[in-house]
Amino acid sequence: MVSSKRSVLHNSGSLCSVVSAVSAAGKGVITKPGERVTLGCGSRRSFKSLAWYHGSDLILSVNGKSGTNRKGTAKIQPRSKVKQGSDLEISGVKKEDAGNFICTLDGDSHTITLLVVSVSTSPPDELQLGREGTLQCEVAGLPPDSIVQWTRPDGRSDSGTVHFNPLTLADKGQWVCGFSYDGDTYNEIFDIKIKGKTLCFYQVTTNCNVTQKNLWQEHVEVLQTDVHQTSNAPYQLSITLVSTQMCYILSSIFL
Repeated sequence: MVSSKRSVLHNSGSLCSVVSAVSAAGKGVITKPGERVTLGCGSRRSFKSLAWYHGSDLILSVNGKSGTNRKGTAKIQPRSKVKQGSDLEISGVKKEDAGNFICTLDGDSHTITLLVVSVSTSPPDELQLGREGTLQCEVAGLPPDSIVQWTRPDGRSDSGTVHFNPLTLADKGQWVCGFSYDGDTYNEIFDIKIKGKTLCFYQVTTNCNVTQKNLWQEHVEVLQTDVHQTSNAPYQLSITLVSTQMCYILSSIFL
């Protein structure tokens, strides 16, 4: 697994799982849609007044003396609550929750940036070998000039949106979506797994004669086959597929 300075999020296929993230006051924090996140506002558990804002919209305020709460008009308010003194907990994170949160504690203000990372595939839930598809990594809350890019399994870099036309065996493996914020680098890991049978279709031309043979590769394992002389193609050829890459090199079409 590739590690980052602050956080590594991991996807298996297109399904993701990540523990809730916790920030310190004045720091950025990353999370994913649907997760729970806690934003910190200092270490004081005793205070006179506390207020949380999403941008300029009040989420809630707390009177430390009386313990009474006042709800704001921010859209995020129904999914927010104060816990552990002054921290703000947000449940069911959405992409539109990204951005700056301001905590005012006894007159002192702290700004925290929430980054919401979304990895999606098209078609959703599944990328199929031999079919067209798209892999996308989006980070809501980053400055407009920020760069989000994928690193392919072979180490090559690509943009935050990758189009497969079609998806091949060479695309199998660990993809890493990387971006930077406030001097730190973050990585999101996504695994493209290819299972089942793969049909490798190839053709060989000799003396202007063409023959075609379909090869089934069980669970992407090593396959050996022999192509012998036939009545319509006067030649003999022996091929050993020593790796899945060889199948990819020989193939002109994946079905």
